[in-house]
This record gives sequence, structure tokens and C-alpha cells, in this order.
Amino acid sequence: MKWNKNKNLWVKLIGDAILLVAAYALSYLLRFEFTLSTLDLAILKKTIIPIVVCKFIFFYWFKLYRGMWRYTSISDLINIIKATLVSSLTIIAVILILFRFQGFPRSIFVIDAVLTLIFISGFRLIVRVILSSNYSLNTFNKNSEEKGRRLLIIGAGDAGEKMLREIRDNARMKYEIVGFLDDDPDKTGKFIHGVPVLGRIAEAPQIAGRENAEEILIAISYAAGKDMKRIVEICKQTKIRYKSRCN
Repeated sequence: MKWNKNKNLWVKLIGDAILLVAAYALSYLLRFEFTLSTLDLAILKKTIIPIVVCKFIFFYWFKLYRGMWRYTSISDLINIIKATLVSSLTIIAVILILFRFQGFPRSIFVIDAVLTLIFISGFRLIVRVILSSNYSLNTFNKNSEEKGRRLLIIGAGDAGEKMLREIRDNARMKYEIVGFLDDDPDKTGKFIHGVPVLGRIAEAPQIAGRENAEEILIAISYAAGKDMKRIVEICKQTKIRYKSRCN
């Protein structure tokens, strides 16, 4: 386990190092339209290592290497933006103090910051997609041999979406989600992570029978007492097991 953790960290560090070098070098190439003078090339070679090291320091400071890339989220993207912005401003300040920007076009550091943000966030997004795809493939192969209980989720909002992710991320929760139900007519026919919103909550008995649902999960945030009572009564009409997971 420890080796795997260290190996994953090295993959992150090496991947980021390659992307940071590429971002800085490409910023020069774009600024000078892919034609570098001898002086510009010399400055690029002289500064690339200190600049990459500076970025790594701030990446570590903003905890970019503590998260699990499989669960990369908006908060991680915000940290990447902060780390990129602060590191770029620090680099600009140091160059201004030491060199008064002589021989350093200011636009290079703007381009570099934009490319850094795109490359680093894109790298994490690609890793998350690959890991999620592998997990989905493993889950599919597993389910092809042993199908989980067919589950219908009532509530196509934040709580329902959260439950979908929780079920998919937890191999011990053996469910095959057949769809969502929601009283918002605009959601009918839409998809949440590939799972369709099949209709209104009142249609649960018909839809549960049509989809051969074996269980219903009520996932509605802050449902009023009378609304919850109505939903429970509808669930009873399906004559299948139901349970609530509400906030």
C-alpha cells in the first residue's frame, strides 16, 4: 500500500513537471511565433528550472498533491487556480525586482499562467475520466456476471445525484440504477451521469413495473412532511421495497 501511494505521488510529480516545462517553453514559442533568437533561447534554458521549482512549491503549499485524483472536484480546480495565480505573481515580482524585466517579455508570463492552468487541470480531469472509466468497466464486467438489485431513485436533484455517485463508487452497494423520478416536468427525458429521468413521481407504480424495479430509494433534500407522506403512499402502491435517504 505504501509503495502504491509513493508510486502515485511520483506519477503526479513527473506528470506535472513535464506539463510545467511544456507550458513555459510553449509560452516562449507562442510569444515569438515559434522563432526564438539565441538570446531568448538562452534565457528560456536559464530560467525554466527555477520557475518550475517555484510552481511546485506553491502547488505543494495549496495541497495539490494530497487529494485523490479519482475524486477531483471544483474545490481542487479552485486550488489549482490559486496556486497558478500566486506562483505566477511571485515569479513576476522576483523578475521585476532582480532584472527589471530586461530581456523578459511580460506577455510570456501571462501565456505561461494560462497554459499552466489548462495543462494541470486538464491532466487531473483526464486521470479522473480514465479511473472512472476503468471503475465503470470493472463494475460492468462484474454486473454482467452478477446483476445488482434494480433500483429506482425518486428525486433528480442534488441528493439523487449524490446517491448515484455514492452507489457507483461503492462496490459493496450492489444496485443497478434503472432511472430517476421527479416532479419537475422539465427534467423528464434528461440524463444524470447517463441515467435517465423516466417521469413524474406519481407514475412510480407504472414505471417500476415497466422497468422491473426491485427497490425504490427516496432521495429528496428537505422534503416537507406532507410531500414525504405523499411520496411514501405512492411507493407503497408499487408493492416493492422502498427506503428514504433524505436530508
